[in-house]
Amino acid sequence: MISASDAADTLRLLVPGFLALKIFYVFGLRTRRSDLEWTLWSVLTAALIAALVDGVVAVVPSFADVRLALALVAGVVTGILLSAAWTAATRYVPWARARASRMAWDVILPEPHWVQVWTTDSKTISGKVAYVADPIESDDLDMYIVDPAWVDENRNVLPMTGVEGILIDRSNIAFIQVLSPESPDPV
Repeated sequence: MISASDAADTLRLLVPGFLALKIFYVFGLRTRRSDLEWTLWSVLTAALIAALVDGVVAVVPSFADVRLALALVAGVVTGILLSAAWTAATRYVPWARARASRMAWDVILPEPHWVQVWTTDSKTISGKVAYVADPIESDDLDMYIVDPAWVDENRNVLPMTGVEGILIDRSNIAFIQVLSPESPDPV
């Protein structure tokens, strides 16, 4: 049987690692991971943070009373540093983001592109992607397109007059054609 003291000690050990990884995933990596991956990386991070806190407490014994606060601060700082490092790394090594992402949308549409979207009800919409819902925030990866236009069967582009943008539900997308970034004309 586990005592309340053992449970509290376990939480004090694990929470800073989970906090660090949550900050990193939300602000840095921005991809979903399986529960197993989340748990393993968080426990490893927690162990590193605990070792760091143990080292600080060994040097400054008076910090033993604020051990949890020190560990939580270390978790937040670790998460922020990991996020900043990941953001900088992906800026200079773009393929790193593509390798870590599980979503094609993250790889293909990190910046606005002109697209043609074929919907499940056989309509074709052309426009510039302004926003794709983040997989961290939503299970429905909707796409918001600005400067939308209908494309008819003869490939004529018919602007949607008076419409600033259109939100397309992922479940209504049959096919997406990503056009050259400099050309808004459908091919």
